Amino acid sequence: LTLDQTIIWEHKLWNESLAEKVRTGRIEEHYLWQIAQQLLVSGAEKCLFMTSDGSESNMAWLWIERASIENDLFLGSAWEERLIEGWKRFAADLESYEPPVAIKADEELELAYSNMAALIEQRDVLDGEIARLEAKIKDAAKSLGAKEVVGNSFKVQLVERKGSVDYSKIPQLQNVNLDNYRKPASAFYQIKPTKRTA
Repeated sequence: LTLDQTIIWEHKLWNESLAEKVRTGRIEEHYLWQIAQQLLVSGAEKCLFMTSDGSESNMAWLWIERASIENDLFLGSAWEERLIEGWKRFAADLESYEPPVAIKADEELELAYSNMAALIEQRDVLDGEIARLEAKIKDAAKSLGAKEVVGNSFKVQLVERKGSVDYSKIPQLQNVNLDNYRKPASAFYQIKPTKRTA
């Protein structure tokens, strides 16, 4: 924030994809909301939004003015009200948040946790190696232009699929409640690795 509090600066690590969007003046919405919040809180008039790695060759920027958020960048005329409403919803969610239940495990369960963590770590190493080899094999198949390559105990096939339908874009479905057509809900336990073990 400049000393006269009229300009804020938001810097992101260099990202070629983001730089391309910055050059076209159409950055992603989550960045816009971040900037909108900073402008609202600080009272600043504009933001210098930039991505770079600190060098002149890898640097792209764009000025975003308070008025452009409403008009040119499509957050709408009620963006301030929407932002404040989001704060209120977050405060309500925080107030009603219930942390996960912590369970003291017995020795047998502790051993299961420990063994599973070790196996997951081994699997992650193997997954990385498998991914590297898969990429090499797929690149070879692609360079051959083949639809199918048969190897030793495996084969590589070119799979072509149509894109999924975005039902929200179909005008005839705009006022249709698609929840009425959902399959029944289900609930089940799932095990996922975390950074910390029990």
